[in-house]
Amino acid sequence: MKNERLKSLQVFRGIAAFLVVLYHASVYSSEHLGHTFAGGVFLFGHTGVDFFFVLSGFIIYAIHSRDFGHPERLVPYARKRLIRVFPIYWIVTAIKLTTLFLSPGIAKSHENDAGVIIRSLLLLPQRNLPIIGAAWTLTYELIFYILFGCAILLNRRWFPRLATVWILGMITYATADLFHVQRSDSLLLQFLFNERNLEFCMGCLAAHVIARRKVPGPLYVAATGVLLFAAAAGSIAQGWIPVLYSPIFGVASFLIVLGTVTHELANGLRVPRMLVFLGDASYSIYLTHVMFINLAALAVRRLGLSALLGPQIATVVNIAFAVLAATAFYAVIERPLLRWLSRRSTRVQPGILS
Repeated sequence: MKNERLKSLQVFRGIAAFLVVLYHASVYSSEHLGHTFAGGVFLFGHTGVDFFFVLSGFIIYAIHSRDFGHPERLVPYARKRLIRVFPIYWIVTAIKLTTLFLSPGIAKSHENDAGVIIRSLLLLPQRNLPIIGAAWTLTYELIFYILFGCAILLNRRWFPRLATVWILGMITYATADLFHVQRSDSLLLQFLFNERNLEFCMGCLAAHVIARRKVPGPLYVAATGVLLFAAAAGSIAQGWIPVLYSPIFGVASFLIVLGTVTHELANGLRVPRMLVFLGDASYSIYLTHVMFINLAALAVRRLGLSALLGPQIATVVNIAFAVLAATAFYAVIERPLLRWLSRRSTRVQPGILS
């Protein structure tokens, strides 16, 4: 596969992040404004996480699959991943911790616990949400990075073996209830074999297929994925709660990525620069949007605009402010910091967060 920066992946990253923003804005509207925003149509937005996981698996495999069996490449790989995840995450967490210190009354009970704070900073598995709630997904990212790093450390033939064992473990864990098997209470096992980890493997599979064989009818493949995703999303908006997400949203995301990237590699793809920019800023959007939604809502209340705007417009204001502020955070903090760290270490591409 070519090494150029695929525009479709960046656009998808922006879409996935925006879906999560819409979800949290809808939840805020319901819980604090007593209003169901847009009729609840965006309550499926949390499935943007499933899209993220597939994209992550695709990107890591596409960039680093040639590193399999080359132990000397493990340190550069790990350095890239750590630089890409932790510095920005720690900055956002520090902002949240400072806010909680200055206004302890707004902290949730677990957010004052030193153990929770330490585990949050290190992105270790825990039963509570981390200090930055959305960062629960980053713990799964790190598990995937570690297992992928094992394939780099070992011989190339070990990757399919490790992946097979991991997939079988996830399937067994996910279907245990069907066979009346008691699941382990181990927190590590619950994270390691969570069925959503399958989505990383789906992303890897998409990159592997594209690199080795032609995908027939790529636009039809992508359209099938979009239809599956949309149908399941509509069902969630109507109150349906999936038992498993990977067989639905993971597979749909796999088809969308497989078809769209194949088409882009063969024919190119023209997209507005703004969409690519939103993809570049997706990590900042993902980590900071809840903070900015709350800040916008506070400003609306303090200015006495709640009654004037009404809950529907107020929610739109929250969404717009969150996205604009998050992209500003990316432009002013994340992008310059990554460039500085890149000059001091190996090069890290802006916008490629897995």
